[in-house]
Amino acid sequence: MKRPLAVIGFSYSAALLAAFLFGFVHIIAAVIISGTLFVISLFLPLVRKLPYVKAVLFSVLAAMTVLYFYNIAYVERTDVLMENEVHIRAEICDLPYEQNNRVYYTLKTTQIDFPDCPQNIKLRVSSAKALRAEPYDVVDFTVKIYSRSGSQRYSDIARGIMLRGSIVQGESIKIEKQDTKPLYYYAVCIRKRIFDIIDMDFPKELSPFMKALITGEKSSLSGEELAVFRNAGIMHIIAASGFHLAVLTGMISAVIMFLLKCRRNTASLICAVFVFIYMAVVGFTPSIMRAGIMTIILLLGSFAFRKSDSLNSLGAACLVICFIDPYAVCDAGFLLSVLATFGIIVLEPKLTGRLTELFQPKGSDKTTLRRTRFFVRHKRGIESAAAFVTVPVCAIIFTYPVTVICFRYFAPYSLLTNLLTSFAASLLLSMLFILVILQVSVIFSFLKFPFIILCGLLGKYIISVAGLIAGLPYSGMKASYEYVPVVIALVFAVTAVYRFAMKNRKRRTLSVMTAAAFLFFTVGSSIDTAAKADSKKVSVLDTGSGISVILSKNNDSAVLSCGGSYDKINEIITYLSDTSESEIRYMLLTDTSAECSAYAENILKSYNVRTVQAYDEDKYYDRLHSLVMGSEEVIMSESGTKKTESFICCGTEIEIYKTDKCNAVRFDTDGTVYLICHRKTDCSQLPVDFRKADVMIIDGISENMECVSASNVIISDSPAELENDIEGSELGSAELYYTAGYGNIGIRHYGDGHISIRRENDWLN
Repeated sequence: MKRPLAVIGFSYSAALLAAFLFGFVHIIAAVIISGTLFVISLFLPLVRKLPYVKAVLFSVLAAMTVLYFYNIAYVERTDVLMENEVHIRAEICDLPYEQNNRVYYTLKTTQIDFPDCPQNIKLRVSSAKALRAEPYDVVDFTVKIYSRSGSQRYSDIARGIMLRGSIVQGESIKIEKQDTKPLYYYAVCIRKRIFDIIDMDFPKELSPFMKALITGEKSSLSGEELAVFRNAGIMHIIAASGFHLAVLTGMISAVIMFLLKCRRNTASLICAVFVFIYMAVVGFTPSIMRAGIMTIILLLGSFAFRKSDSLNSLGAACLVICFIDPYAVCDAGFLLSVLATFGIIVLEPKLTGRLTELFQPKGSDKTTLRRTRFFVRHKRGIESAAAFVTVPVCAIIFTYPVTVICFRYFAPYSLLTNLLTSFAASLLLSMLFILVILQVSVIFSFLKFPFIILCGLLGKYIISVAGLIAGLPYSGMKASYEYVPVVIALVFAVTAVYRFAMKNRKRRTLSVMTAAAFLFFTVGSSIDTAAKADSKKVSVLDTGSGISVILSKNNDSAVLSCGGSYDKINEIITYLSDTSESEIRYMLLTDTSAECSAYAENILKSYNVRTVQAYDEDKYYDRLHSLVMGSEEVIMSESGTKKTESFICCGTEIEIYKTDKCNAVRFDTDGTVYLICHRKTDCSQLPVDFRKADVMIIDGISENMECVSASNVIISDSPAELENDIEGSELGSAELYYTAGYGNIGIRHYGDGHISIRRENDWLN
């Protein structure tokens, strides 16, 4: 069988991906069906001659079996910890990072004081202030574990993080210094040293981008900066992957062969060692693991005087990573990295060859012969120039379906951005590697200044180009729900037809059909997006325990509540980056609790909020108070006025009723009445016109909730916490929607008066 590792690796990964897309309920059925078919294939004479069929069936069987037992052994046993306060003893196993006024630590537990749960797991916890501890010190404290499920938790597990939580304030925190450190500690120290060098050499507006470029660490980038790179279509340059390793190995190989006069196979072995070190420095993320394993296989093949097969190496990398961690396929970076590499391996040589042929002179006259000699002499350079265009094209083509399906957006100008920035990004990354080496060497650090200047210019160029293109009309367009299934069907149809359309003529026809389908999707989705631009939308964001509600129309946004868990701040910042420009029309802060205003400070820092309506001025802490008072217009009220206040934004009248025991917001959007009530609200104190709504948004069971009626109830919490209480209340007959761990709820209002309520990240519904 040709390329066995490619067949097995891709089949194994695809089976796992299907399990996550269509639900774990089918795992047992998949094991039984694939196992039965595999056994049958061993005895049927016709199938025995088709090794590919047996390899695929065995891969599916193995993938489902491994996933089933992995869930039982690791994932399900940690579910019991959710929404509990547990005392833990753990090691800090990575660098902490600061984000949204919280400090985040990655821990490896050695003891968890909770029955029937695994003791040795990784979790990420946040703290209001930094601990006086360094990596691999032992900490001892109480943690409140968050409730997380669905794609968000899958993505965490793909990175080795089983749970998230926050350190309980007021509890004692013990820190024990450790004398002995594991080898990985030194990789963490190298990363910290790189960050220190970048912070020292570059201004604040450049250093977050430089850190992300060289290590893939994006925690220092704001949500707005990430949105710019995403809409411009160059997120891949700030995610450690094969691009980084290609630059690293190319630079090291050239230096070793030039300075040490080593043979190519010896240089390959040395490069493999550096690749592994770089993988450790950036933290063994799924995308760098894929790229690293594949690169090491190719380098070792070169060392052994054998030409490695790139597809086999890619399949082997997928198999190793997904066998160790079946959840790796839930990491978007891993999927994009695999598909981009697959596209470059399969399609790039053909496209480059065709493009190079266009420059080859044809004919037999003397002028043509001279041009032919010129072409032959410079053929390698022409091929390199052609590859400069075809490589990003291949990567974009093959990652396009995943981008649309997973993120529901596409960047129409990504090819242009890549053509303008690819060379600059490669050169900048090389310069950063050299700069770090010079700084670490100390002796040659005086040579750093030209590299600092060059890196600064290149960094500003890339950021400027990304910002310019992200600011163009229709950049970073969202894909409508109705078109996502079209893309999925298109991918499978093209793959199947192309496989069996052997003649060139048929393949040309298929290519035209594919281009037409692509154009249909792009134009259709654009028209659909434009048609919805004038409609109003209410979004209830998945921010854990607490309520975040955004009312939007065109590019105007009103933040009616911005509360939730501290680890979910990126949810609201990313959403606002997608729906707003640089300002927010209106922001309501009914009180200073985490359930209502946990993200207020970050929003006020990131955006120009034109009008802020707030209550109880004396209860705001200094930083937040100064940000509120810095807005263009401030409406400051007192609780207990026993009257309804109103404000008009996005063509909607927003009414607020606020007393010491009552906190409610009501608004009527095109005939649909909304009511936002927090769990601390006493519903018996609500005005009569507040007590009936079409859509009610809550974060828990309020006092005297029987006074209120609603047809639809959106609950910003998990079903496990509230389902029994809701069913036993007056709202038991309402249609229930949950956000915590399940994704955002979007309610779209159309011109004819009807609305659609759907989960924004659940395109299968």
